[in-house]
Amino acid sequence: MVCITAIRALVVALVCVFCYPSVFASGHGFSNGDRWVYDIETIIGGTPVWGELVYSYLGSQQPYWDDSDEPMDVFKITGFFEGSSFVAGVETSVSGVYDGYGYTVQGGIATIRNDIATFANMTHSNGTLSLATIFDIHEEVTYTPPLMSGFDGDSASLGDTWNETVEKQLISSFDDGSVSYNEDTFFEELYEFSVDSVNEPIETDAGEFSCIIVNMSYESGNEVIWYCPAVGRPVRIERYCSEDYESCFVAELSEYSFGGDGIALMVLIVGLGVGVIILVLVAFMAPKRSSGAIPPEEQDAKNEESDDEEAGEELKPG
Repeated sequence: MVCITAIRALVVALVCVFCYPSVFASGHGFSNGDRWVYDIETIIGGTPVWGELVYSYLGSQQPYWDDSDEPMDVFKITGFFEGSSFVAGVETSVSGVYDGYGYTVQGGIATIRNDIATFANMTHSNGTLSLATIFDIHEEVTYTPPLMSGFDGDSASLGDTWNETVEKQLISSFDDGSVSYNEDTFFEELYEFSVDSVNEPIETDAGEFSCIIVNMSYESGNEVIWYCPAVGRPVRIERYCSEDYESCFVAELSEYSFGGDGIALMVLIVGLGVGVIILVLVAFMAPKRSSGAIPPEEQDAKNEESDDEEAGEELKPG
């Protein structure tokens, strides 16, 4: 049961990370191929775990789960995690992958739904015997109204506070080969937000950024979000457990790219290539002039001079 709780804790942490939608300023948008990569660290059942989270923009669509015709932005979520520890003669190793989708208000900042599947393996071994457990977990959370509707990255000021009461629908399933269950529950949860800093400098593997720090508290813990408007997503997210308020999950931006940048660069390269080809063709097809050749206009002038000289010869007295 400890393993089940530990793996589910990781899924909950990942879902919390996925809550933070892209928050481009009003008038900005996404392009297919926009991509954000995070390094993650957490602890599962006492075992330190690290991994990677990749967030890719897919486009916009209407919700498929209700009759709403409001378009939303869709993101593909993929990643992996792994780790090991050795305690009291027992080695524990954990590895897994996650795959899913995130849905946010189009052009806005609020999360509508996260749909995450996690496949994990946990092995305990004392050198003689080993016990391996495979986990298959699916968590689907829908927020009504969308979570973080009260945040505006363009106008956030130090000291801003607000609360959001969100109705959540949680659909989850679990199977480890011996225990399985399915649940579909509705409940309300209160989120308390505050802007604790603006223009806060931070440096990660992705570069140096100036961030707005937002604190989000709720019943099971609280999270600190370093949000950078220029990146369009959080640069760092740190989750604290409610029991001891120690950091239990960290995600930090390691790289990012915007699909439009790559397209513009490709167009520039192709355009320069075409220009060079045209110049080469023009130079190759231009008429060539030998070293002894005389341009037509110079030849005409010489002919006229020759005619005048002949005429002068004829006028001379014999």
